[in-house]
Amino acid sequence: MMMRMLHAGGMPVVFDKSWRQPDMQNPGGYYESREFVELPPEGLPYLDLLDGKAVKIVANGMLYWPSHLPAKVIFMERDTWERARSLSIMQRADMSRGNVHDFPPRHEGPAMVDQALPAWRARIFSMPQLDVLPVHYNRVGADPRATAERVQAHLGISLDVAAMAAVYDDRLYRNRAVEPHAVSR
Repeated sequence: MMMRMLHAGGMPVVFDKSWRQPDMQNPGGYYESREFVELPPEGLPYLDLLDGKAVKIVANGMLYWPSHLPAKVIFMERDTWERARSLSIMQRADMSRGNVHDFPPRHEGPAMVDQALPAWRARIFSMPQLDVLPVHYNRVGADPRATAERVQAHLGISLDVAAMAAVYDDRLYRNRAVEPHAVSR
């Protein structure tokens, strides 16, 4: 959702349409690139080329962000149950289509992510080269425009805030917790 918002707002976004095709979970497509989403070592040499561009990197991948490279980060936080459910559905759909990429690695799975995320978050927020804005996925729908304005202010660039806010589609928020569980911090 956030990558689509940035793209709609006019920010250059790095993604590979051929890697993950649109599906029922994300009919607008996945704004991800295999080289960066988990920030494997092969993606590190390309980071210097990203100046002014947005790229999606999962939390544990950010732990390897080079100390010499400053970056503005939008850290998406989500209810733990919702994240686990969404990942589980995505993984099942990917496996049924024969896609074998790890997002997150299947041996880690949602339970491991929930256990590790607070430490990852603390480390990412303490990295001096990163300027981090937390955005709660669960709250974007309450006021997408306010979220878009916060993101624009954080990035310090001019974006089309109305176009960013228009990206939010409550119908796509299907893995919603009936009662909020803990939001990963």
